[in-house]
Amino acid sequence: MTWHVDRKVVGAFSVPLLSLGLLGTLAYTSMTKFIRSTRWAAHVQEVLAELDDIPLQLERAESAQLRYLLTDVDEYRGAYQTAAGGVETELDDVRRLTNGNPVERDRVTTLTTLIKQRLASLQEAIAAQSKGGADDALDATLGRGTATTKEGIHKIIQAMETEEKQLLSQHEATAMTNARSMRSLTITASTLAFLLVGLAGALVNRDVLRRKRAEAVLQESEARYRTLVESANEGIISVTLEGKISTINHGLETMLDWPREELVGKSYGTILTPSSVSECEERLRHALAVERLPSMYEAESVRKDGSIVPVEVRADFLRDGTGQILGLLVIHRNITVRKALEHPTSKAVTTFTCHKLETNQSIHR
Repeated sequence: MTWHVDRKVVGAFSVPLLSLGLLGTLAYTSMTKFIRSTRWAAHVQEVLAELDDIPLQLERAESAQLRYLLTDVDEYRGAYQTAAGGVETELDDVRRLTNGNPVERDRVTTLTTLIKQRLASLQEAIAAQSKGGADDALDATLGRGTATTKEGIHKIIQAMETEEKQLLSQHEATAMTNARSMRSLTITASTLAFLLVGLAGALVNRDVLRRKRAEAVLQESEARYRTLVESANEGIISVTLEGKISTINHGLETMLDWPREELVGKSYGTILTPSSVSECEERLRHALAVERLPSMYEAESVRKDGSIVPVEVRADFLRDGTGQILGLLVIHRNITVRKALEHPTSKAVTTFTCHKLETNQSIHR
């Protein structure tokens, strides 16, 4: 009799355990596919970001070249060389990221040829300006198919963006499918796990335990998020659509030597120079029109004492559960050191050195 009872107990536990093992294997497979899909989606987003930057760098090169032709000031010639190098860097990044896609690889090859032609045309006009003056520069500029080349560049970038967006949609759809599969498998596995606990006689109220676990995970997640935000070196700011600062982290307080109690509720423009305020407002108007924020850009923050801090800004929309835009999450990264290295004789060196000395003195006190 005991043997029959043992067999029943073993059989009762064997079926759920085998089912759990199978479900665990299926869940692991779905999770692997989900991770792969999200990584590919992130990869495509990186490609799109690099493609956005190519026209921007090319426009900077054209603007610097035009200013040099109009003013004959060597500073603009140097700016052109920097922008032209930036275009080549962005092309290298796109080439690296799309190397596994034969269609995109061919487009990058064609795009590289057209951009080289465009840069060669710009450089030819600069050389003509240096040797023969404005008339020779104008002849060199008009002697190239500028409009045709620019149109070709635009069409290729547009085609690449269309291709990448289609890939992004496919990867996101795959990720969502795998996520739903994982959710279904997890729910099924949890049900079988509770059945095992019931057969063992150790089941407690499932709903209460599940709620407590979820609350603990949520609290832990929120605590980790707050710790992460507060410990970040970058300044993190949430801004309402009315332009008011709603929260800041310790990193921004330290960067600007400005207590959060004095900044929360004030206009975001309080911590920016007037020129940076204008640029941010223009970017926000454009972003709200297309519901897509541009890539990161540089701006100037203002400390409480009025000194300037060069920063690299990256922003994203804050949305509710329905996708409605609630405000902005803005990250300020201090690039004083980078600016000092780029321009050793500039005011950035003095500002950085003084601020570092003040920080060291406060630490020693």
